[in-house]
Amino acid sequence: MVQQKEIFFIRHAKSDWSEPGMRDFERPLNGRGNKDASSIGEFLKSKIKVPYYIHCSSSQRTRETCQHFVKIWNTDSDAINFEDSLYHGSLADFKSSIRSTNDKFHHIVLIAHNPTMDELVRRLTKYAIYDMPTCGVIQTTYRLNSWRDFDFQYLNFVDRYVPKEI
Repeated sequence: MVQQKEIFFIRHAKSDWSEPGMRDFERPLNGRGNKDASSIGEFLKSKIKVPYYIHCSSSQRTRETCQHFVKIWNTDSDAINFEDSLYHGSLADFKSSIRSTNDKFHHIVLIAHNPTMDELVRRLTKYAIYDMPTCGVIQTTYRLNSWRDFDFQYLNFVDRYVPKEI
């Protein structure tokens, strides 16, 4: 049976560049990043419907962004997957993550990085983003039988949210 599914594409919040030589993967959020992640999390609380599943890059800054959301949304730990493949992964990696979602979840939150987030959102929605801001969110809908059937067909663009505008 064809169902309406929803995907929120979220770029991680602003990271800290103050420590020279720190590996990119290990960079934490800075003060603004923590503030923005909390405010976007509060804003999205009424928009993210249960049951939802979070696919999150395993980098430090995406984990910290996710932790703000998890705390605000009271997310069950079995509804989160930290994935190495989403750290600067390819479109095929993102597609694989989405397809791996259990069908009991009708909504996905995908937290990752540019430039792949920009490319993915452009490809799936025709929404011309060339630099998705930190903690930026694109809300989309999709009609399909199962997440396993997900392919690079166009999603329906619903809205765009950025911390400066909420």
